[in-house]
Amino acid sequence: ETDPNRVQELQRLAGDEDALATFLREPVSRADLETLAWLRSQKVRAARERLAAARTGYQQSADLKDLVALYRAFLRETKTRVGPEKSRRATESIAPYPNIDALSGELVAKSVAIAFQRLRRTVRDVVADAERAHANAARLVEARRIVEADVELHESLVKVMRARLESGKSTQAALLAFQSRLESLRTESAILGQQETAVRAQWNRLLNRAEQAPVNLDIPPVKPKPDASDAGQLVRHALVEEQALRIASLSAERAALAVRLAETMTLPRMDLGSSRFERERAGEAGVQRGRTFPEPGRMVRPRWDFGVREAQVTEMRARSRAAERSRDAVRDKTQADVRAAWFSLDAAQRRWAVHRKELVPLAERSFDSTRGAYEGNRTGYIELLDSARRLLRARLGLVDARRDFAHARAQLIQAVGVRIATKR
Repeated sequence: ETDPNRVQELQRLAGDEDALATFLREPVSRADLETLAWLRSQKVRAARERLAAARTGYQQSADLKDLVALYRAFLRETKTRVGPEKSRRATESIAPYPNIDALSGELVAKSVAIAFQRLRRTVRDVVADAERAHANAARLVEARRIVEADVELHESLVKVMRARLESGKSTQAALLAFQSRLESLRTESAILGQQETAVRAQWNRLLNRAEQAPVNLDIPPVKPKPDASDAGQLVRHALVEEQALRIASLSAERAALAVRLAETMTLPRMDLGSSRFERERAGEAGVQRGRTFPEPGRMVRPRWDFGVREAQVTEMRARSRAAERSRDAVRDKTQADVRAAWFSLDAAQRRWAVHRKELVPLAERSFDSTRGAYEGNRTGYIELLDSARRLLRARLGLVDARRDFAHARAQLIQAVGVRIATKR
C-alpha cells in the first residue's frame, strides 16, 4: 500500500530521532505508522540478525563443500592417498551417497528459509499491532468528541430543567436525574482523557520511543473498506502464504533431511547382521573407508557404538514424524483462524453499516422528537433522558464498530499472513 519513495522517506525519518519527533507532531496515517513501526521495531531487527546469521552458516557450508572438493581434486592429481584417504578405492567412494556435504547444505538452506519466514511473521505481527494502535487512537479521539458534545448537551438540558423547575413546569426529580447524568458523562470524559496516556504509550512502544514522548493522536476516523474476499478464498491464500504454516512445513522438510543425513552417516558403519535396517536400505548407503558394506556378522565399529548410532537414527525419525504431525496441526489451526477472523471482520462491517445507516439517524430523530415533545409538555423527562442515552449509545456504537473492524482486519492479516489486496 505504501509507495517505495514514501518508504525511503520514512526510513530516513526512522533513523533520525529529531526528525521523527517533528513528524509525529502532526497526525500520522495508518500506512505511515505501520511502516515506521517495522522500521524501528527491535523484534524486526533481532529477526533480521538471526536471518543474517543463518545466511552466514549457509555460506560456511558452501565454502566447506568447495574446500573438500579442492582437497579431493588434489588427491586425485597426486594420488598420495594420505590420512583418511589412504584406502585402496577412489576418493569419491569415501562419502556415501547421497553426498553428506550436499545434505548439510540443504539443511542449512532450510534453516535460512525458516529464518526468513520468521522475519516475515515478525513484520506481519508488528504491522497488525500498528493497525490496532491506529484504530485505538481514532476511536479515542472520536469517542471524546462525542462524549464532550453530550456533556454540552446535558449542560443545556440541566439549565432547561432548572428554568422549568423555577417556573413550576418541572419537578426536582427531573433536575436531579439530569444532573446525575451530567456528572456521569463528565466522569466518562475524564476516563477517556486518561486513556490517551495508554494509547500514546502504545504508539511509542511500537516506535521504540519513551512511553511519554509526545505524539499527535488527533486521528481522523477512517471509513471501513469492504472486503470482497470470501472465507474459502482467504483459506486458500493462507495455506500458501501464512508464515507459521510455512515454518512448520520447512521444519518438517528439514527433519526429513536430518533423517537422511543421519542414515547416510550411520548405516555404512553398522553390521547388517546385527541391525534392524533392511539390506536394501543399507546397501544404498554406500561404503565406508573405501570398502563395500561388510558381510553379515562382521563389525566395522564396536558394537556399543553401533547401538548408540542406531538410537540416534531412530530418534531423528521420531522427530521427523513429530514435525509432520505438527505441520498438519498448524494447517488445521490456520484454516480455523482464517475463518474466525473473516467472520469477525464481516460482523464488524455489518455492525458499522447498520449503525451508520439506521441506528444513529434513528436515534438522532428520536431525540429531536422527544425533546420537542418534552418542551411542549407532551412527554415526561424520563423519556427525554432515555432518548439521550440511546443517542449516545448509538454514536459510540458506530465508533466502536469502526475500531472493531480495524482490529478484525489486523486479526485477518495475522491469520492469512498477507494483505489480500496487495499479497504483501
